[in-house]
Amino acid sequence: MYLDKNLVWHTLVQAYSRTNRVDKVTKQFGQIVSYRNIKQWQDDALTLFSGDGDPNEYLLENYEYYLNQWVNQEPVLRKITADVDAAGQLTSEDEIRMFIIAFRSMARTLATLKTFSKFDWDDLAVVMDENEYEGFKSWYLYYKDQTHDPKPKVPVPVDVDFDIELVRTDRINVVYILNLLKNANTHNKTEEEKQQDVDLILRELERSDNESLRLKKEIMRQFILTKFYDLPEDADVMEAFTQFSKEQMMADMEEFAFDNKIDYMIVSELFTEYVFHGTISDDDIRKRLTVYKLGLLKMTKLTKSVKTFVTETYNKYKAEGE
Repeated sequence: MYLDKNLVWHTLVQAYSRTNRVDKVTKQFGQIVSYRNIKQWQDDALTLFSGDGDPNEYLLENYEYYLNQWVNQEPVLRKITADVDAAGQLTSEDEIRMFIIAFRSMARTLATLKTFSKFDWDDLAVVMDENEYEGFKSWYLYYKDQTHDPKPKVPVPVDVDFDIELVRTDRINVVYILNLLKNANTHNKTEEEKQQDVDLILRELERSDNESLRLKKEIMRQFILTKFYDLPEDADVMEAFTQFSKEQMMADMEEFAFDNKIDYMIVSELFTEYVFHGTISDDDIRKRLTVYKLGLLKMTKLTKSVKTFVTETYNKYKAEGE
């Protein structure tokens, strides 16, 4: 809320309360930007309506306070598991419990830090950058999944709250998955460790509710299962996936053209037109199909099929953020 008005007493508390409506565990408060000095009125109102309590109990600390909290929580996690790989090697219930509690504390602090407009991962990266955090998060989610498995692979404690909403706010998208694959494709990992990473990545694919990734899920799965293992250690994973996607898109077009008994170039040109203009009309499609001398019913049906295929193929293969 942007405030440029002198609010007092119940009107001030009411405005604050509406801004601070709880949505979920990661949205327990709002952010108020005041262009006026209403600190004293704010404290008086909060003191009155809290039963003469301490008004500071209802206000967050500054950004630096939570940044310092993040820095202090990091060695607690490192003491249990020095790095991401070690997080996947925990074997006792007590070790896993301590890891869950330590990582959960950092996730809560991160959720608070992200509510500040000045939030920057570079500030946190002095002890743990975003990629490493995501790696720890993957194991955190893995242990959570094991609690639902009737025959868990590790002795996961059932008496701890994973507070799963804390880590669901970070988008699991295409770039995130490709970064995980990049980290998995390193020379210092055994085949067993590499396979363990890939298993986690495949599970992350299933978890995601990101629309772009949902459409690409099968392409990424095929890339992992058919191409990833053959990549050299110094390969550019993102470039390899882009090339694989292009090849798959051409294969999809060829299959569609063959199934509908039309020239592949017609499908390709219509697709290019859609990419360039962002739209394609039924008339444009019909003009390309007139060479086949179809009846009205067949022409209408094929036009609809072509249009659907072109738009769905674009959504399926377009780059992240387009």
